[in-house]
This record gives sequence, structure tokens and C-alpha cells, in this order.
Amino acid sequence: YTEQEAQAMNDAAFAVETQIAAGCYGADAAAREDYRKLTYNVRTLDELEKESSVFPLAQILETNGYGGSEKYILSEPEWLKVMNEVYTEENLEGLKALLLYDVFGKTCKYLDQGFLDIYNEKIAAVYGISGEQPLEQMAYDDCNKYLAMAVGKIYVDNYFTEDVKQDVEETIDMVRSVFKERLRTEDWLTDETREKAVEKLDAMTVRVGYPDVWTDYSSLTLRSAADGGNLMDNMVRIYSFEKEHAKQKIGTSVQKGEWSECYPQEVNAFYNEKDNSINIPAGILGGAFYDKDGTQEQRLGGIGSIIGHEFTHAFDTLGSQYDKDGNRKNWWTDEDRAAFKERTDKVAAYYDQIEVLPNLTVDGELTIGETVADLGGIACMMDIAKTIDGFDYKAFFNAYAQVWRKSASEAFCTMQTSTDVHPLGYVRTNVNVQQMQEFYDAYGLGENDGMYV
Repeated sequence: YTEQEAQAMNDAAFAVETQIAAGCYGADAAAREDYRKLTYNVRTLDELEKESSVFPLAQILETNGYGGSEKYILSEPEWLKVMNEVYTEENLEGLKALLLYDVFGKTCKYLDQGFLDIYNEKIAAVYGISGEQPLEQMAYDDCNKYLAMAVGKIYVDNYFTEDVKQDVEETIDMVRSVFKERLRTEDWLTDETREKAVEKLDAMTVRVGYPDVWTDYSSLTLRSAADGGNLMDNMVRIYSFEKEHAKQKIGTSVQKGEWSECYPQEVNAFYNEKDNSINIPAGILGGAFYDKDGTQEQRLGGIGSIIGHEFTHAFDTLGSQYDKDGNRKNWWTDEDRAAFKERTDKVAAYYDQIEVLPNLTVDGELTIGETVADLGGIACMMDIAKTIDGFDYKAFFNAYAQVWRKSASEAFCTMQTSTDVHPLGYVRTNVNVQQMQEFYDAYGLGENDGMYV
């Protein structure tokens, strides 16, 4: 395509996307209390066929091998209505351009050096950075992403030990005990909701290091260049394998113990509301997050605050909509839910006023799940600290700050603040420590100091 043709295609694609966006929830919708209810719309294939009278959604599902399910979840019914309106001859060029963009976006860096250069140019423009990653690093990152569990198994076998697993599990037990005490003494909770919350806490599954169930890659064959293979061919094989792996689950029971949101080698942690589990991958158990030879203060400031954060997710705006068995079910009294919302609204309003860049503030509603979890995590650590004689609070807060340290371009910070449910790292650090009296005492802060609130 000439540059003029490409620009026309881009404009046509953007115009169609703008129409489609009118039927979609925005990024901040996920923070809504009724988000799960809004997006859980059960349909049969026949019902989908009736609702997609113009846009052939049911036909697309059947053609791709997903037609055998008894039910489907239509997360955004308005999107389907809009797709029926958009799927017209008038929008044909825009729809074709969207398909091309989707294919190139997923494959361009695997084709040749020219395409890779274009990909790197785009990444640099979006994130406001210069230079490009070495090919070896890109290959490693893609292995991590597309053969995640295979790489994870290698990582766990070589770098993770059972003594670390046992140590972290003991920290988790300590956090669970503190949470139970906090639930029992929270004066705004009624006994009915409190009892259900404690039941959920007691039933929570804990996985440290790796999942209970590993992905079986025995049916995936990759070919080397010597055998006539190439990078693009292998990426298609991996994609096809994942697609078949997903299709095999249709009509079967949920296999608890699998990880789909995270992988063992990732520096990450998560709470899974669908099976009520805390998951701490092996990858986060190192560096600033965890030093097996570090002090107790360093561990609590690092992995301890992360664990407390994940426990809080079980009771945040989203997690609190699921019961002890991972079913979406309301176990709150109306009175308690209203009292909870009153408190989370205050947190959102507090963050709304924080300016991270000129004329750009934190979106309190978008980030509410993470900001509440951050507060819960550090408050839990303060409760633990009070039980330890001679606890070095300064060492704790130093460790906590190191967890969130990051260097980023202004473009990246702008994008994250506008679209990510996680606030910027320095905001997560400063706002949370400023809510703790122990922070002021540890550093001797007074009204004339910059971090005094």
C-alpha cells in the first residue's frame, strides 16, 4: 500500500472502531459494583443467532469449532447490537482494514526485519522510548508469553526451592490470622456478613510457586530451521495448540488448580475470585519482593504487603461478589454493602484529587480495586508489626518503597494513568504510607515536611 492508501485504511478502521466503541463498556466499568452482573449474560447458540441477525456471530463460533457449548456468556449485549449496525457494505473497507491491522499487529515482528523495524518504531512511539530490544530478549519474552507454562516448569525446577515455599506459606498463615481478627473486630460489619466473610477466609486456597495442574504440551510440535520450520510457522502452531486446548474444555467441569491469569516465572501475584485462591508465583519470590536471607521487616515490606494486598482482593468491590466456593453470589446484607461502598467512595475521591502530571489526575473509580487492596495490605502489615518486639518501621517502609520503584517515560505514565487499574508506582507508595501513623513516627515527620498530610 502507498502511504496515502494506508492512511485512508487507518481512517476507515478508526471510524468503524469509533462506532463499535459506542456499544462497549469503558475501562473504568470494571470498577462498578454491578460489573459482573452486567457482563454475565447467558445465551444459547440459537439465541445468539437470533441476536446476531446481520453480524454472523453464531456462524463464526461454529466455523471456529466453538459451536458445541450448551451456553455462552455474552459479556456486552450492546456491542452485539452495534455490530449488527456496523456490519454493512458502507463499512466494508473499514472492517477489512481492522482485520488487516489485527493480523499485522499479531504477526509483524515474526515476518522479516522490515516488519520488525516497523513494530519497534510503533512501540517506541506509544511508550515514548528510544532504542529497541535485542533479538534474544524479544525471543525470551515471547517464549515467556506463548509457551508460558513450559518456561515456568523449567524455571521452577531450576530456581525454586521448597524451603522458600514453606517460608512464604507461613507468612500467608500469619496474614490470614490477622485478617480474621480484623474481620471479627470491624465495628461496621453485621454478624451475618462477618460470619460469611470468615468462612470465605477459612476456605481460601493458597498456591505458592506453581499451579497444581501443569499444561500438557505433548501434542505441540515445533520445527527448527534445519527441519524446514520458521518463526511464523511455529507461532501459528502455538496459536493452534492454545485454540485446541481451549476447545477441549467446552462442556467439561472447571479444572481447579490451573493458572490462566499468571505463570510461575512471572513477577506477579493474584487473587482468583472464581476459585477463591491466593496465588504467589515463584517469579516474585526474589529481588526487592523477597530475600530469603533478609530481615523480617524487609520480607513484610516486600512479599508480606503483596500477600496482604491479595487477601484484600477477596473482599474488595469485585472479590466480595463471590462466595467461599468461587460462585458469584451476594453474601452481604444490604446494610453492610452500603457501608462498604461509603468507605470505598471516600478512597476513590481521595485518589481523584492526586495530580500525577499537569492536568492529569488518578482515576479513583478505575483504580478502586487496587487502591483498596494496597491499603488493606499495608494496614495488615502494621497489625503484624505491633506484635513484634523492636520492629524497625523505617526498614519496613524502605522495603515497601523499593517494591514499587520504577523508571518510566511521560508517555507511558500518561497511558497507564488513563487505562490501567493500577496507579503509578510512586503513587501506590506515597499515598499508602501517608495513611499510617507509624510512617510519621519512623521518620520524625511534622507539618513542615513534604509528605505530611
